[in-house]
Amino acid sequence: MTLQIIVVRCGTTGKKLNQILVQLINTVLPWLKTRISSLN
Repeated sequence: MTLQIIVVRCGTTGKKLNQILVQLINTVLPWLKTRISSLN
């Protein structure tokens, strides 16, 4: 399933979807970085 199909099915504009993805990345990335660091 492509991103465009997801956007159409959800009725969300690409800009809004991009904002959601950026928020998710900003939330998960610090956690992921901490998790990787703790493995060393």
